[in-house]
Amino acid sequence: MTPPDAFVLTPAGTQGARLGDSPGQVLPVMIAMIGEADVDGGWVSVADSVSFGHCPGPLVRAVIWGPMVLLFTDGATAFGQAGQQHLFEIRYGPLASGEGTLKARAPVQTEAGITTGSTRADLVAAYGATVTFGPLNTAIGPTFSVGPFGPGGIFGLLDEVIDSAQVVALEVGQPCADEVAGP
Repeated sequence: MTPPDAFVLTPAGTQGARLGDSPGQVLPVMIAMIGEADVDGGWVSVADSVSFGHCPGPLVRAVIWGPMVLLFTDGATAFGQAGQQHLFEIRYGPLASGEGTLKARAPVQTEAGITTGSTRADLVAAYGATVTFGPLNTAIGPTFSVGPFGPGGIFGLLDEVIDSAQVVALEVGQPCADEVAGP
C-alpha cells in the first residue's frame, strides 16, 4: 500500500483509521501505508498516562507517527463500549504529540484543506458560520471547532486569537478531559 498524498481528517476518522475500530483493524493498515510507528506506548494505566490528558478507560494506548497520534482505550466512549479496545481520538500537530521533531510521513488535513499552519481566516473562509472559536484557555490555548468540540466534529488549537493565528493541532474523536474546554 502506498501512503496517501494527505490523510483527510473527517469526524469519522481518516484513511485506515476509523473511530471505533480496534487496534487490530487500524494498526496493520496504517503500518502498510506509512510504515512502523515512531512510538507505540503500549497499553498503560490512564493514571500513568498524563501526556495526553485524562483519557477515558482504565487503559490507554498512544501510537505515534511523527505529529499524528492515534489514541486507543478500553473504556466507554462515544465510539465503543467499556471493555472493547477501540480508537477514540486522532490528533495531528507537534503540540498534540509532543514529538515536534518527528517528520510527518503524510500530512493530515480536513476535506476543505485545513491543516497545521492554516490561519484562523482560512478556517472562516473554508467553513463560514459553521466554525466556532473558543476563548483563550490557559491550559490548552485558543480552540476552534467545526461542529461539536468532540464526537461528530473536527476541532483543534490555534496559537493566538487574532485572524492571522495559525492552526497548531487538528483533532477528531472524543477529547481527553483536559481538552474539554472548547467553543
